[in-house]
Amino acid sequence: MYKEQSRIRCLGFLTPPDGIGIKHKEEIYIFGALFGWTVGAAQSYARTVFADLIPKGAEGTYFGVYEITDKGSSWIGPMVVAIVSSITGRIRGAMVYLFFAMVFPVWALHRFVDMDLGRAQSGRLTRVEVELESTQDPL
Repeated sequence: MYKEQSRIRCLGFLTPPDGIGIKHKEEIYIFGALFGWTVGAAQSYARTVFADLIPKGAEGTYFGVYEITDKGSSWIGPMVVAIVSSITGRIRGAMVYLFFAMVFPVWALHRFVDMDLGRAQSGRLTRVEVELESTQDPL
């Protein structure tokens, strides 16, 4: 029973006697490591998708705007977290914002962006590659 509770506590999702959330110092270290590993992968994925949709020859312009908006908007997240934690008196409410700030863009990208069409329109795929992809059966 103790090992089961320890596993659950290490994940920080549900600490049975204490309620929901991270309650112990060790849990925040595990959460920080997992968050660090996944954020790096998410940023790499975002840049790769962005690069696939940029028209050939305009990479410098588009990545310049990408960097300006990336660094220029880096104050929004900390501001929202500060406002939510000031109003509620607890930082846990800000985690809801952080969750949606990470999950909503992934959902919107998969729901509304046609990657094959975007790559074809940007000139990243040749006509032959587009025809080959359209004739292949999905697994």
